[in-house]
Amino acid sequence: MRPDAIAPMALAIQPGCELEQELHNGQFSLPSPLQILQEEKYLLENMDDFPCFYWGDHGNNIASMRGEWPAARQPFLEHSNKHISLNPMTKKNVIETYAW
Repeated sequence: MRPDAIAPMALAIQPGCELEQELHNGQFSLPSPLQILQEEKYLLENMDDFPCFYWGDHGNNIASMRGEWPAARQPFLEHSNKHISLNPMTKKNVIETYAW
C-alpha cells in the first residue's frame, strides 16, 4: 500500500465509549508517552520510500511533524530522537492533548 498521505496520531479515548469502560476496568492499558514516541520512530525507520505527505501534527501527537515523505525521514528521525531524550512528557504517564 502506498497512500498519498499518512496521518499517525496517539490514541484519544472518547468519554462514554466501550474502550473507556475497558480502561477503567483494567482490561485495556494506554501506552505511555515514551512508548508512543518509540512507536512513531519505529514507523519512520521502517516505512518504505514512496512519495506521500506525512501529517504528524495533530493535537494528540507528542512530537509534531509534517512534511513530504521520504525527504523528511532523517529530520523526522532526529526530531523523534530529541523528543525521546528530552521531552518532559516522556516522564509522565498521561498524554496532554488539545480538545477538538
